[in-house]
Amino acid sequence: MRTGVLWFLLALAAVTAGRWWTAALWALVAFPAGVQTVLAWDRHLRPRTAEQATGPGPAALARGVVAGLAAVAITLAAGWSTGLAGVALTALSVTAGVAQLLGRSFARGAAPVALGMVLGGVAGAGVVLVVRSELWVGILLVLAVSLYDAGAFVFGAEAKGRWEGPVLGTIGVAAVTFTMSTIGVQPFERHEVWITGAAIALGCVLGQLLVGACLPHPAARAAALRRLDGYVVSGPAVLACIWLLGN
Repeated sequence: MRTGVLWFLLALAAVTAGRWWTAALWALVAFPAGVQTVLAWDRHLRPRTAEQATGPGPAALARGVVAGLAAVAITLAAGWSTGLAGVALTALSVTAGVAQLLGRSFARGAAPVALGMVLGGVAGAGVVLVVRSELWVGILLVLAVSLYDAGAFVFGAEAKGRWEGPVLGTIGVAAVTFTMSTIGVQPFERHEVWITGAAIALGCVLGQLLVGACLPHPAARAAALRRLDGYVVSGPAVLACIWLLGN
């Protein structure tokens, strides 16, 4: 709970300060997200006895660092321009795909590297590009995702049904959307704020499902990646709303 509150305060401060502070903070989280994704798959694929005896090997750590640095590069590229972020994401993804096809020792772990860098990079780049395009929409995004995460965690942790957390998280998004639509969010009309809020709520649900599907099992240790899961889909979705509705 304390970590979540600290993350919310840092995220809101960074977004309010502008795209480069946003890029710096999200890159700081995208790096361990990439590392943890690779190590989670490494723990899953190795025999249990070997894991207990040796922990992650140098090759797994190296792949994790590569994934983390690639996620950082994609996030920071978004601070410069949308085009550069797209080039970085495409080039790094193609490189990982080629490495996977080569079939050598490093390449056998290229798929987890690709997952780590794409999930962390897309989550970070999406937020940075939204803030770069429209500051108030970036604030809406961070507030809405934070309320979703709070509702899903606080009320969903002990819930008997899997639907309770997402439903209560969506109520949190609706509360933020109502407040921001009343205040006014440039360049949106009031009904467009609600469309964007709906995209955020749906994106949070889909982001959690996507991240869960990209990890080897639900209990995989990837706290940094799960901190970003709400932004993996909702960040690009809000950016699309700006392009489609804001003009």
